[in-house]
Amino acid sequence: MHSTLKLNALLFAAIVGVTEPAVAARPASIQFDLSPVAAAQPVVPDEDAFVPPGHRWVRVRLDISSMINTAEQAKPHEFVYRIQCSSLDSRVVDYSPRTQLAASTVGGIRVEQSDEKSKSLGLALKGSYMNLVDGSSGADVGSKVCNKTTFEKAAPQEIMYASGTIARGQGVYFKLRATPAQVLDGQKPFTVTLQVPDKWRGDLLSVHLSATESQRSFGALDRDTVQSSPARFQVAVFDQSDDIARRWAWQLAEAEQRLRESSQQYASSIRERSLPTIFHHVAAALDVIEPRISEDWMQRALYGSIDPYFDKQIRQLPVAVKVAVLDYVDAKTNFQGLVRSQSLSQEARSGLAVK
Repeated sequence: MHSTLKLNALLFAAIVGVTEPAVAARPASIQFDLSPVAAAQPVVPDEDAFVPPGHRWVRVRLDISSMINTAEQAKPHEFVYRIQCSSLDSRVVDYSPRTQLAASTVGGIRVEQSDEKSKSLGLALKGSYMNLVDGSSGADVGSKVCNKTTFEKAAPQEIMYASGTIARGQGVYFKLRATPAQVLDGQKPFTVTLQVPDKWRGDLLSVHLSATESQRSFGALDRDTVQSSPARFQVAVFDQSDDIARRWAWQLAEAEQRLRESSQQYASSIRERSLPTIFHHVAAALDVIEPRISEDWMQRALYGSIDPYFDKQIRQLPVAVKVAVLDYVDAKTNFQGLVRSQSLSQEARSGLAVK
């Protein structure tokens, strides 16, 4: 029995595990997108706002796009966006859109109430005299009162937007609900106002986007709410008056784009290096070993704190992809070092200017 299981696994790996898939993977049901860089503009605080000495306000605008590829009955009913600063010196002081309610009907709702009351009194007399005369008489008295009240009340409202701070003021979240007055498809603007030090030069924002869909499992009568199509991005934010920070932000964005293109170009080679031999495929199918290159290597390279020179999985990548990872890590380290420093030396400024 055990030998038969091994033989079947071996045959399966020989047929499937070492061949390319015939059909390309289906795209995600929802695709999110936003610019990898954003300029921060100065903001004049309100008169009653308290700004600590040595600090100022800047505003960042993020245009987030969503494209829904699902059928009408499977469309999501809610998006959740989370935006968080990486610098502890940045704090969220304002954001837009704020929590907003909307009614599904125009105007108020007309309500009519009727109250009807009626009263009646009846009297009947009957008598006879010596079995010779027999008679009866009766009388009725009644009254009826009708009251009718008409008024209007506000139509019930539902949430279009919900928003607030997270991570002790280091970030902000936005919830978008699908309503008759709001469509989730398309691009929508979001603004975040930050309180930063006077010598602030930029920050690296972490953006998490996800959707909530209503799905019905096989054989179930009720629908379940599940989270789908999660996406993660990072946005290099720079002071709009700082030309050097702008260039380094774009260098980081270009390095990330080259890394993504390189990983797609060498996707088949990465799969082969992940499980290079038929015996590796069989062992992985039997959960005996793990792949040499995990599926989350790209997430670790983009958002983790890996050392590409010593990371075992990164060293297993094709040379072109490994070079792209090194370039990206260097660009990210340079930008983070820039925004954490209050000023650049003259040598660093002149060195960047000639690039």
